[in-house]
Amino acid sequence: MTSNTPQPTQAVPKLGQPASTSRFQKFHFWFLIPAIIIVPVWVGLGRTLFEVGGWGEFLTIIFYAPVLFVYHIVLLTLTLVKDWRRRAVHLSTMWLLTAYYVLAFINQLAFIDGGDTLESVNSVLTKWFGLSENVSTFIFEASFYSGIIIAIATVVNIIILLASQRKQAYESPGTQSRAA
Repeated sequence: MTSNTPQPTQAVPKLGQPASTSRFQKFHFWFLIPAIIIVPVWVGLGRTLFEVGGWGEFLTIIFYAPVLFVYHIVLLTLTLVKDWRRRAVHLSTMWLLTAYYVLAFINQLAFIDGGDTLESVNSVLTKWFGLSENVSTFIFEASFYSGIIIAIATVVNIIILLASQRKQAYESPGTQSRAA
């Protein structure tokens, strides 16, 4: 008969330090570097791969892509400070990043643009699947606002994990000389 409670000889992982890391967590850690370029370029130019784009695409390149570029540099910096030794993101950060990347992809597929021709006005979802403008607008707005919330939550999550890691390092027995 075994119990789920840890035995005295088993090490219990502390907050921010999972027992093991998955390949997906390591993938997300290393994907943060190319994501600095890939995500802003996708958001700025991804729709042109599907031959849909207009003035909204141009404005996205000018205003939204630079913000995403700076956001990803901040995200990479925070992650490197927190997880450089493990070379893997925390489990909660991994799921937030996964949701963020999926929403960034969906957002561009549902983006209804303003343009001079019928091809440039429709979203990719309208062009491929015949979705109405209202459905595409709803998907775009839901993915846009959810993406912003998840992007903020990801940074807050990393900061909280970093603070708990720093607090644990400060309180550990080997570092009591700092407090003296």
